[in-house]
Amino acid sequence: MARSRFLADLTWQQEELLLTLEQVVVVPLGAASKEHGPHLRLDNDRVLADYFA
Repeated sequence: MARSRFLADLTWQQEELLLTLEQVVVVPLGAASKEHGPHLRLDNDRVLADYFA
């Protein structure tokens, strides 16, 4: 089984070696700061997107 990695933690030279046509890349997209009311932080959607990635 392939080990997951965060591309943000690598240099571009390391990424170049890892990324092939067979690799799957998941890009977490969340609403950067969307109003959810006073009970949630502004980065709630980003935190959830990072978690699911």
